[in-house]
Amino acid sequence: MGLIDSRQGVGVFVREQVIPRRVSSDIASASGREAFGTIHSEDVITARMPSQEERERLDLPTGTPVLVIKGGTRDDEGRALHYIEVTGAGGRVAFEYRY
Repeated sequence: MGLIDSRQGVGVFVREQVIPRRVSSDIASASGREAFGTIHSEDVITARMPSQEERERLDLPTGTPVLVIKGGTRDDEGRALHYIEVTGAGGRVAFEYRY
């Protein structure tokens, strides 16, 4: 699996592992919660019209909005464990939460 994944009719996705795999799997586990303490996540999802550059890069028809997702996860001491910032075509983005 490569860094860039293009799916016809869906979009182009960039994979990036910002947290070492061991840490990211620990965050989701009970032992990870013990290691990091209580974790706090916050995500903000907004919709807006794209810039000209975004429209070109995402190959959007005129009038198509983008979704912007920004968020992160921190431990009890405020240390960043995860950060996400995504801009995608409004009709091609799915954001799913699992806790």
